[in-house]
Amino acid sequence: EDEALNEKRAVLANSEKITEALDASRMILNGGEYGSDSSVSDQLGAVRSYLSTIAGYAGEYQELLSRIDEVSYLLEDIAADLRTCADGVTFDKNELEETQERIHTIDKLKRKYGSTIEEILQYAADTQKLLDELLAGEETVNKILKQLAERNEALHALCEDLNFTRVKAAKRLSEQVMAELESLEMNQAKFSAEILFHDEKDKNGYYNYTKEGLDTVEFLISANPGEPLKPLAKIASGGELSRIMLAIKTIL
Repeated sequence: EDEALNEKRAVLANSEKITEALDASRMILNGGEYGSDSSVSDQLGAVRSYLSTIAGYAGEYQELLSRIDEVSYLLEDIAADLRTCADGVTFDKNELEETQERIHTIDKLKRKYGSTIEEILQYAADTQKLLDELLAGEETVNKILKQLAERNEALHALCEDLNFTRVKAAKRLSEQVMAELESLEMNQAKFSAEILFHDEKDKNGYYNYTKEGLDTVEFLISANPGEPLKPLAKIASGGELSRIMLAIKTIL
């Protein structure tokens, strides 16, 4: 393309000179300003007239006449082509500017992406391939994220079911431990197994699962009447802790 554009620019920039040269050449062949009264075609016609008078005398004269005819036909074709070329040459300032701008753009591309049009096109193809791969990778990531979100919600539903089961089990355990504590001289104590369900999401929208799901278990105790339930690990004495552990082991 760059070679064709350079040729086009040369024609547009020199249209006046080209038109003059083509017209002058045609006039010389057909007569006119440059050919005066005797054009090349006229002179060939005169030669043909002379040769036609002697062509019947020898084969070589007939051959010369045939060659003159061939040249005459060729000159007619050339004259017609000269006119066609001359008619096709026009000066268009806008077209010249567009052509020059196109050449300038190609030159810039050559400096950055390759020394030839073929290399530039190959660079474009390679870049498009890389872009397609990146887009395909992005689609894959989005697909995985969608699947992850779906599984996140499905796992959350399972954790809710597990929490429901644990809450019921914790209630039974609390009642059973309370019954055992009465036999261990802690009939004034209150015991509760609390199941805490952590339903918060992180900044990415996912739940903070652990191997136990979303639950944490905490044992609460009130050793004396009127006292609120507090974490067993923080307030129980060594003796109280031993009796509570014994009660739990008895149940389990």
